[in-house]
Amino acid sequence: MSFYDDISKYYNYIFPLKNNKVDFVLDGVNDAQRILDIGCSTGELAKSLSEQGNFVVGIDLDEAMIKIAKGYENDNLKFHYLNMLRICDFFDTCYFDQIICFGNTLVHLNNDEEILVLFKAVRALLKKDGSFKFQIINPDYSYNVE
Repeated sequence: MSFYDDISKYYNYIFPLKNNKVDFVLDGVNDAQRILDIGCSTGELAKSLSEQGNFVVGIDLDEAMIKIAKGYENDNLKFHYLNMLRICDFFDTCYFDQIICFGNTLVHLNNDEEILVLFKAVRALLKKDGSFKFQIINPDYSYNVE
């Protein structure tokens, strides 16, 4: 059992979705888009993006998280248990308008080669004018507030 399996049922309470994340993804977007959410966890962000009229696919490598996310599925929202390094095997090239990867997702890649594999896959799946928005959380950096 993984760390994420252990916290999956509490994940949305520990890490509540903030509207500024939705706003960031949709900033400058006028039309409905196809969006891939890599590391979607329980699917809260993907769900919110789909409620704005977008077709969203969320992937995660934790089965417990995907099981929760699948409860939100509808015609515009799908979830898959899938390794981010295998996205080119699963989706068509030039399919997505945006690919997003937030939270503590990229740190699960083991080395520079895996990061390069992912970034090349993202480029292949994005439409010509598509965008990749990602977040890197550095667990070694902390603030001391007094």
